[in-house]
Amino acid sequence: MAEFDRTLLPSTASTIFESVFRPTLDAFLGAHHGIGRPTLTGLAETAGEFDRSETDGVISIHRRFGVLVRSRWGHVPLYSAIGFEQATERDVALESLAGLDGLEVFGERLEVQTLMAWPHPEPVREGLLEAAMSSLPSGAALHDCDERAMQVAENLRRRLQILVGIRSALTPVEREILEIDALPGYVWAMGERGVVVARVLGLGEVREVPALLQVDLWKFWQSTVARVCNLAPNQRATVLETHTRAPGAADALKDIVDDLTKTLRAFNRASRRPTKMLGTEPQDFESAIVAGLQRRQTMVEAMSAALGIPSDHVISTGSREFVIYLEPEDPAFFRGANGMLMRRVDRSGPFSVSVRMVGAVDEAFNEYREWSREINALGVEVGQSNLLHGLDDLLGFGRGGRFVELR
Repeated sequence: MAEFDRTLLPSTASTIFESVFRPTLDAFLGAHHGIGRPTLTGLAETAGEFDRSETDGVISIHRRFGVLVRSRWGHVPLYSAIGFEQATERDVALESLAGLDGLEVFGERLEVQTLMAWPHPEPVREGLLEAAMSSLPSGAALHDCDERAMQVAENLRRRLQILVGIRSALTPVEREILEIDALPGYVWAMGERGVVVARVLGLGEVREVPALLQVDLWKFWQSTVARVCNLAPNQRATVLETHTRAPGAADALKDIVDDLTKTLRAFNRASRRPTKMLGTEPQDFESAIVAGLQRRQTMVEAMSAALGIPSDHVISTGSREFVIYLEPEDPAFFRGANGMLMRRVDRSGPFSVSVRMVGAVDEAFNEYREWSREINALGVEVGQSNLLHGLDDLLGFGRGGRFVELR
């Protein structure tokens, strides 16, 4: 491993970019690069600066494109956010930069660890975790636990168990965005004023480190945690928390879900809130709904296993019927905004999904009224919603925004 003087480190990122990255690029607007490993949300926010330009004091906004890169040269972590005028230029750069992985540069191996198009081509399912948690039996997230200092390690192990369970049901991209692409762990220390806890990517265990109390919460805390905890080069602190008392296991699932959901939402915002494009044939809706429900069910099973809930209490079965009405007067750019989605779920049978399109809103409401007569039947649920909002929820994008766009 190359050794660097502290005063030389700031120039390392520029040297690598100019000598290795730049020769592979054609036209590009500019680049932000440096040493470290920022979150993908932070890099996406940096790439968003390429949308702004100023001429003679006048600021104009453009829809530009970028590439987010996180790499490692020897043991030195590097990052870049590179801006482009056109999507085609960005796509060519993605291919060129991928070819740099494994290259030997100045006697050290260059690893291209993350290479992502910006804006991200599709939204991440920011509502998935909350939807899965709401599908668990009532009170499943609560656990009686002694909150004395001696229970800190056990409570953190419980949180780690839940976090690892959730991680197992995420895609590789979601794990990277959430900074749990490697197995996480916790280090902690108990002091007179409370408890200091750091989440460490790649640790995979809970460890007490009294020296953690020396960490200054505001200045270079990640490098200080790495030093006092003797972290390996492939381990890094991603979250630092302080508690006036021992962090308990009660509501651990909700705390973790809230934290991860906030990160997914921030990433979607930093990616200019991309949309999920769907066709308007019954089979288009059906395949998208099935995929969304399957993702939710996989997450429910992962959460239930982490919480020790018997699987027969959470497995989602039953037939699902959907009736969809599309308003023909909706403008093309806002198609489906005035549509309706009616749903009927009968949990007594095996899992199935069927979608039927109707040509008049009265026809949709008539179907809903017929279904409503069964509302007292055991295991039968009916509901209605705006089409786009209902699809957002079913596909795991949550209820707070418009992510589905109809062709």
